[in-house]
Amino acid sequence: MRKQVLSIIAVALAVAICTSSVVAVTNQNLSWGISVGQRLDYDYYREYSYFNDTRFDDYSIIRDFRFYNIVGNLPVISDDIDIRGELPTTPNRTCYYENGTETSYPYLWYVIPIGNWDLIIDLWIGTGVNESEIIDTPQFVGYNATWSWDDGNTTHIYAEIYSRSTGVLHTCQTYSPSENFALQYEIVLIPSDDIPVIYILAAGGIVSVVIVAIVLMKRK
Repeated sequence: MRKQVLSIIAVALAVAICTSSVVAVTNQNLSWGISVGQRLDYDYYREYSYFNDTRFDDYSIIRDFRFYNIVGNLPVISDDIDIRGELPTTPNRTCYYENGTETSYPYLWYVIPIGNWDLIIDLWIGTGVNESEIIDTPQFVGYNATWSWDDGNTTHIYAEIYSRSTGVLHTCQTYSPSENFALQYEIVLIPSDDIPVIYILAAGGIVSVVIVAIVLMKRK
């Protein structure tokens, strides 16, 4: 039974990829991997932590909920893209909380055209991402970067990971600690009929890279 389910998923993915490749493909083989009206659900987590401040006890402010996007238009993709700024903007979306209440708050969300991930990776590297920070697997493409300043006293850890088959932002994590304050932010795509559970399971190894870094930073 398990083999049959996996076979069905594989066929469905193959059909989806073949279908998207014939819609508005540019001369750089880029096309949208999502469709107008598609729904994409996310887990959202944000934590502000305050510590080492003599004015008050250590405490955290946490927001933890789910939201979903309904895809609006699909912008035109240029035939010639040489720099990251020439990538099309993320498609418009209408955002709702899990209970169906519409929100105008712009929760972070990105979508990238699919079909030429080598080009996308080159564009990322061209804007300051190191080649060693690139994530490139059969399921995911993205980067896991770290920036430090103030003689290393302030560090920003950031991961931006996309589904290879759809170009949809799958995981975004950031952790910014300082002497008295730290911000942890995360959104993760929830599996659906379009995004099989096997993607989420595969993501565990990638996501843990940032989580381990966060734990180590907190212990310092």
